[in-house]
Amino acid sequence: MKRLGPLFDWSNAYFTMDDKLVEFVRNSFIQLYNDGLIYRDRRIVNWCCQLQSVVSDIEVDSKEILGRQQISIPNYSKPIELGLLYNIAYKIVDSDQEIIISTTRPETILADVAVAVHPNDERYKSLQNRFVQNPFDPRDHLPIIFDETVDASFGTGAVKITPGHDGFDYTLAMKHKLPIRTMLNNQGRIDLQSNHPFTKELNNLHRYDARIKVLEFLEQFGLRRGEKQQEKMAIPLCSRTGDIIEPMIKEQWFLDTTEMCKRASTVVDDETLKFTPSSTTKVWKYWLNNNRPWCLSRQLWWGHSIPMYRCSLKSNPSEIKWIPAKSLDEAKTKASEFFPNTSLDSIRIEQDQDVLDTWFSSGLLPISIFHQNNSEQFPTTLLDTGYDIMFFWVARMVMLVSFLLLFNLKFFHSFSRV
Repeated sequence: MKRLGPLFDWSNAYFTMDDKLVEFVRNSFIQLYNDGLIYRDRRIVNWCCQLQSVVSDIEVDSKEILGRQQISIPNYSKPIELGLLYNIAYKIVDSDQEIIISTTRPETILADVAVAVHPNDERYKSLQNRFVQNPFDPRDHLPIIFDETVDASFGTGAVKITPGHDGFDYTLAMKHKLPIRTMLNNQGRIDLQSNHPFTKELNNLHRYDARIKVLEFLEQFGLRRGEKQQEKMAIPLCSRTGDIIEPMIKEQWFLDTTEMCKRASTVVDDETLKFTPSSTTKVWKYWLNNNRPWCLSRQLWWGHSIPMYRCSLKSNPSEIKWIPAKSLDEAKTKASEFFPNTSLDSIRIEQDQDVLDTWFSSGLLPISIFHQNNSEQFPTTLLDTGYDIMFFWVARMVMLVSFLLLFNLKFFHSFSRV
C-alpha cells in the first residue's frame, strides 16, 4: 500500500485483537448484558457439523433442489439423495388405526415428540386428544396436536414434530409446551440415550447413513408407505464449508436486536442513511423487519473471548451463576459477592470457552476505531463496500452504533479514550 502512494496516517493502523479493541469489545458486551439485551438461552441455532460451530442466519445459503437430486457434502464419501418426501405410518394408541405422516428427514423420528395436523383438516378431526406410537419405541406415546400453522397441503397433511432438530417444530413445541429431544451430536452422528431400544444399531452412525438404516427398519416394521418426489425444496448450506446445516438446540448467548433493527430501519426512512443503488433499501428493510435474536456464541479457536464466567460452588456444581467480567481477577471479586462467607477455594470459576461472532466486534468498528471525541456525529460520511457484506457487516454497524452511540452517549463517553 505504501508503494501505491496513498497518504495514510500509519500511526492509526490497528488490528482487531489489539488490547484497546479487545477492551472495547468486552466493555460493549458487558454493557449490553447489564442492559438486559444480551442473555443466555437454549434455542434452535444453525449448526455446521464441519465447523462444529453455530453460524448466523446470514451465513446460511439456501440451495434450491428441483426434484430428486443427489448432492455431495464435505467429508462424506457418498452422494446424498434429496428431494424426496417419505410417508410413514404411526400407529394410533389403543386402536387399529394409523396416521400417515410426511417427512423429508425420517432419521429424526428418533427424537419425535408429537404429530401435528391442521384443525380444519376433515381427515383428522376424529383424532382429537389421541396419541400415536413412536415407530421406534411403541412405549413412547406422542400426542396428536392441532395447529393453524400446519400446511394441510404438504404431503398427507400430517407432520411429525421434532423440535430439537427443526425451527418450525421448535416454535410449535414452545407454543404447545412439548418436550424437546435430540438425537445428534456435534459431529452430526446419532447420539441416543443408552436405554433407547435402537441405541446399539444406530448410535454413532453418520446422520445420512442413519437415514438409510432408519428407512430399512421402517420397511421391516411394515410402516413405510411410499415416497414422493418433491417439485422443489430448499436446502440450507453453510456458506463457509458447503455442509448441510443442522438445526440444533444449544445454550448460547443471544442479543435482542428488536430495538436496534427499528433504529437501523428509521435512519433509512428519514434518509440519514442513503444507499446507492437505491434498490438496496428494499432488501435492507426486509432483512431488518424480519430479524431474530442474534446468536453471538461461536465454537471456534479464534476471535474475541466472551467476557462471561461460569461460577458455582464446588459442593453444588449444578447451581450456576454467570458473571460478566473483563478479567479472571474481576470475576473472582464478583464471585465472592455472589457467594458471601465462602472462600474462593470453594468456588469453581471458568470463563466461557466460546468466542464472539466476528461481526459483533466488526460492527463496533465506527466507535472502537474512528470515533475519537465526544461528538454525537457519526464518524464516517461515505462507505464504499460490497453488497455481499451488506448484512454481515454494514447492517451490524448501523444497528450497534445507533444503539451504543447515538442513543447512549453516556456509554460512549466512558470509552472515548479508545
